[in-house]
Amino acid sequence: MVGKQSIYYALGILAYAVAKSDGEIQFEEREKLAEIIARELEHNLDFQYAEIIFELLEKENRQYENVYNWAIQELKKGRHFLSPEIKAQLVGVLKDIARAFGSMTLEESNIIDRFEKDLESIGSDHYFK
Repeated sequence: MVGKQSIYYALGILAYAVAKSDGEIQFEEREKLAEIIARELEHNLDFQYAEIIFELLEKENRQYENVYNWAIQELKKGRHFLSPEIKAQLVGVLKDIARAFGSMTLEESNIIDRFEKDLESIGSDHYFK
């Protein structure tokens, strides 16, 4: 996986972790991710990686706790592409998925809060566009 693509690979992992954190991935959460990806693919083909990894993790029924650190490692690989805009986009996508099935659960909120803190320490002062 190459730099910028690893960011969207990580997004798929994180989207899965958020959706799975309350025990079960809801149809609405899966649909929200598909909607976001369809919209973003018009501008950024790398978004397809998020959907692919989400589907693979769902098929394998992985535990969300086990995939979070993997996502952070993938983000570190692409840290030079983590602009403030991309960071905000990642957090926004996760919040949209968490809110897709009613309100955000405590588990979803905890993962997103943890991610926001971890994301602050990952970024680079020098990023590529």
